[in-house]
Amino acid sequence: MDSGISRRVFVKVGGLGLVAGACAPSAAPQSPASASAGGQPAPAAKAAWEVEWDKLVAAAKVEGKLVVQTATGSGYREALEEFNKAFPGVEATQLAFADAATYVPKIKAERQAGVYSFDAALIPPTSALQQLKPDGVFDPLRPLLFRPDILDDKVWDGGFELQWCDVDKKLAFFIQRDVNHNIYINTDLVKPAELAKVEDLVDPKWKGKMVMADPRQGAVRLPMTSLWLSGKKDLIKKMIIDQEPQIIRDRRQNVEALVRGRVPFAVGILKAVLHEFKKDGLAQNVIALDLPEIDYQPHDIALVFNRAPHPNAAKLFLNWILTEEGQTAWSKNVFVNANRIDVPIINPTDAPKPGVVYKNRNQEAIYPIVGEVEKHIADILKAANL
Repeated sequence: MDSGISRRVFVKVGGLGLVAGACAPSAAPQSPASASAGGQPAPAAKAAWEVEWDKLVAAAKVEGKLVVQTATGSGYREALEEFNKAFPGVEATQLAFADAATYVPKIKAERQAGVYSFDAALIPPTSALQQLKPDGVFDPLRPLLFRPDILDDKVWDGGFELQWCDVDKKLAFFIQRDVNHNIYINTDLVKPAELAKVEDLVDPKWKGKMVMADPRQGAVRLPMTSLWLSGKKDLIKKMIIDQEPQIIRDRRQNVEALVRGRVPFAVGILKAVLHEFKKDGLAQNVIALDLPEIDYQPHDIALVFNRAPHPNAAKLFLNWILTEEGQTAWSKNVFVNANRIDVPIINPTDAPKPGVVYKNRNQEAIYPIVGEVEKHIADILKAANL
């Protein structure tokens, strides 16, 4: 896959005019009868989508609230604050969860009790589609998207249709396009050359010196799926069991363990939390390794909840977050690269590198394989009495 840099630049300086032209209402030729008083031209009629947009903004302001589920991290909240500034009168609230082990049971329990708290979600796809989709938790997103600058193929790498995560291409839309690097190192303790290939991760000298998120969750399960599909299945048990990693479920604590130098490297850390440390002037000694056999792309998706308490605000938000403005707000605050190619790359480290093939492990079509990996991990944990 191309890095996206040259294409983004091209769209920004050349192709964006085409998008703008497609989105702008067409001005009808003025006649004397259509001129306003004082000889000034009468304003051009709004395009149908603009009329719908104005009605949607008004309806969302009547509801007044919006509840968005995200992962843990202040950047998500800051992105929502930009939405609040853009649409005063609609207050967006973040409900953050560290992982699927916390949010999936909560949502299931609420719905069994007839409680519907969430409007939209910007989250990783695997658990959402594997565990919540079968319960009918999400409504189709596709019918809600109507802005021409979202539906335009030119602003998406590979076109609009390629951005859907679910097999039916209607529920889940990718909102970022990063390489999800899964191995981060503290360069005070280990140099990149010491972990130049995935086999180096299971060198006995690193035994007990690796931090890992909960192996049962996507933060580890998806990297292990990458190893599985890369023909490296034998490394899974070696990493999870034989290397005796320090398993820290709390996503902030496992980042802190790496930043503070308690371990030389980590698997499955949350980048948004790492970015918070970097903003505070810490973690400058922490870098990601580029190991395509364990890495994958892309990541978070946009979803709309069934029976959303604020449906108009949800529709407004989801049509905003996929615009250039919304994707820019998401990108700069969460510190991820936007999926739109007319938004500049903000994090070159996680941009796909030219000539390197990174597998997409977040497509619903491969979830049966993810399920096999999940069972394999459960089996090896059980065998080890963990």
